[in-house]
Amino acid sequence: MTILIIVLCVVAIPFILGAFKSNEFKMSRDITINKPKQEVFDYVKHIKNQDNFAVWMSLDPTMKRQYSGIDGNVGFVSEWDSNHKQVGAGKQTIVGIKDGERVDMKLEFLKPWKNVSDAYFTTDPVVLDLYRITMCRAGCLFNSRFDGHSSGN
Repeated sequence: MTILIIVLCVVAIPFILGAFKSNEFKMSRDITINKPKQEVFDYVKHIKNQDNFAVWMSLDPTMKRQYSGIDGNVGFVSEWDSNHKQVGAGKQTIVGIKDGERVDMKLEFLKPWKNVSDAYFTTDPVVLDLYRITMCRAGCLFNSRFDGHSSGN
């Protein structure tokens, strides 16, 4: 009987600890570029330019793409659909722009799983004509529901 109780406790501990662990995440990458700030910002605010550096495009260069709105402006939507298991399908929408400083986006993943997260690019000065570009994405690893609202910070 004592062994059974010990085994049950050992099995239950990960579940109990998991109940108190947050499933929120935040990841970021940055690069420093030696160009004038506005030139750098004007490049990163256009979602279509991400095809030049996003790893997803190299995984499936034949994925179906669809755009609506004016790239580089609030409301622009980029949709993708791929049979590649690491690319899947989804859409990215520009939801806010602070000119020269920040572009806010909403990412909606539709397959292979449904999830929503927030993403943004920022440009921060390092020294004259040297700027750090940061791309950040935040959300929840497992949304309890998919209702079109971000659950990240």
